[in-house]
This record gives sequence, structure tokens and C-alpha cells, in this order.
Amino acid sequence: MTTVLREDRTRLFENLAHPETIPAFFRRVADDVDWTVQGTHPLAGRWTDRTTFVAQTSDGSAP
Repeated sequence: MTTVLREDRTRLFENLAHPETIPAFFRRVADDVDWTVQGTHPLAGRWTDRTTFVAQTSDGSAP
């Protein structure tokens, strides 16, 4: 990964640290994302689209 790309991804994920910048993160996530979040927390699971991820994690439920 290039330094520029790595810095871009670092800045992108930093948006998740503050509620007011979370929308900026999700504007960059593809509608048809296929994303696996590991762990046993409410965000963990396999997500195959942005809408479902946002809907099911914003209220604390998991897939």
C-alpha cells in the first residue's frame, strides 16, 4: 500500500472516532460493501451492504 493510500485510509477511519464525523466515513463506503468485522461486539459480523450495516448497528443489534 502506498503511503498516500495508507494516509487516506487512516484519515477515513479516524472519522469513526467522533459522532459528528461518522457520516463522512459512510459517504465513502460502497452501497454493496462486503465487510467482515471480527469480534463479539455489536458491530461484529458479515455485512453485505452499507444500509443494513448502518441500520443494524446504529441501534446495537447484530445480524
